[in-house]
Amino acid sequence: MNFTTFRTTVSLSVLTVAAIMGGCTNGNHPSPFVNDSFRPDDEARNVDNIFAQQRANGAREDGTLYSQHFTNGKLNSLGYQKLSAMAYGPETGKLAIFLDVPKGDAYETAHDSVAKALARGGIAEDAYTITAGANPGVSAPAEPGLAALAAQHAGSAAPAAGGMTAAK
Repeated sequence: MNFTTFRTTVSLSVLTVAAIMGGCTNGNHPSPFVNDSFRPDDEARNVDNIFAQQRANGAREDGTLYSQHFTNGKLNSLGYQKLSAMAYGPETGKLAIFLDVPKGDAYETAHDSVAKALARGGIAEDAYTITAGANPGVSAPAEPGLAALAAQHAGSAAPAAGGMTAAK
């Protein structure tokens, strides 16, 4: 191999490597790795909005504030979180709030605390109801489910809760 052939081979190799590394762009296309969909932490994302709406749906479905949501009769941070979750999103009718706290002064103080918090949040008195006791619409008796579970463990096909038959 003479020097001219060697120099030509090296030159072609360098040009080939440069072309491969540089690509065939004319510089008008941005790199696909620039701003690779990492948004600032304080910017809302679609998944955050979906989570907030699901949280609100669950809080509204339950609708009950228990004694752990109050400290000395006033809403604590846990109570504020649940109440704000219940009030989140578009209005879908009257907001039903149940207070499952002991009757008497504790109930009256809790009732006043919730009413004041809702008023501070801009919710009118006619947009919500506050009822004593737990929400009766979210509980179910355990007896049918326990009977179906016992029947399933025994190997028989007894009717389960809702009239369905347990699998063998």
